[in-house]
Amino acid sequence: MARNPLKRYLPTSLLGRAVLILLFPIVLVEIIIGIAFIQRHFEQVTDQMSEGIALEITFMKNELEKHIESGVKPHDLKKMIYELGNKFGYTAKYDPSLELTLLNDVNFYDVSGKTFINNLNEKLDSISTFDLSNPRIVNIQTLVSSGRLDLMISRKRISASNPHQLLVLMILVTLLLVLLSLIILKNQIRPIGKLAKAAEAFGKGQFVNFKPGGSDEVRRAGVAFLAMRARIERQIKQRTQMLSGVSHDLRTPLTRLKLALTLQNKSKEVTDMLEDVDSMEAMLVEFLEFSKVSKKEVTKKIVLETFLNSLVKKNKRYFDNIHLDITLLWKKVSQWKSERMV
Repeated sequence: MARNPLKRYLPTSLLGRAVLILLFPIVLVEIIIGIAFIQRHFEQVTDQMSEGIALEITFMKNELEKHIESGVKPHDLKKMIYELGNKFGYTAKYDPSLELTLLNDVNFYDVSGKTFINNLNEKLDSISTFDLSNPRIVNIQTLVSSGRLDLMISRKRISASNPHQLLVLMILVTLLLVLLSLIILKNQIRPIGKLAKAAEAFGKGQFVNFKPGGSDEVRRAGVAFLAMRARIERQIKQRTQMLSGVSHDLRTPLTRLKLALTLQNKSKEVTDMLEDVDSMEAMLVEFLEFSKVSKKEVTKKIVLETFLNSLVKKNKRYFDNIHLDITLLWKKVSQWKSERMV
């Protein structure tokens, strides 16, 4: 069965997976709320505000057209439109030129600006251009019958102030929730880590103090581990005591056997048997010492050639074809090392 490729990017620890399980729905909810907020605020609210601005601009254009038809001079038209613009909170200018010098300019991420431009293009009858590159000012140029109307409007008039507050609040609340969740999760996962360390140490023959804690499930697992460890320790202790008793009991017949062999006439067979008895006695002594203090066997350095020769010598009479050529062995090792170096 093919392995899911997404698993290689997912966290492997319990804490990481718990954070992912907790964080994923929060982020998903925030994305949905954010999209709904943008849809509501940057489009519908901007649409409502731009409708009022469109009415004001249309009124200014109509007044300007009336004064143009009545034969008002361009100088007086400029003064009139400037004063009318002040009443609406605009900076308004009249230019007799019929050329639009302003280019349409809006940032790609400016959702409210794009909505504002689309709405005004639909509501204004004449050709108009818009410049929203400045985040604080909106520049508009629209044609009239004998000239051009230039308007400068505050950006606050087309969109609500501080629209990012909700998004910032959502992010801050999410970070706070994640931080609190991390603290709670670490407190809940810490007993599991302690249980794992205690189990690992016990598998290596080490004893680590462990006290069950955490949730009910983790606490029950800790209590079960302590009970299991106690049972295993009792079984090891009983087995060690049993083997210690058996080893102690074997020393008596082994001593009698050694004494009987000592009283026999010296021969090669008797000497070999005495060596085997001594070896058995040494093993029993070492095992008894180990069962008393529960310590590991001390390693000793040996001469490999002497050890191998002693084994061959002991088993030569039982296996006629057994032999060991140490010289040939060392030659092969040296040859093998030479080949690797080359």
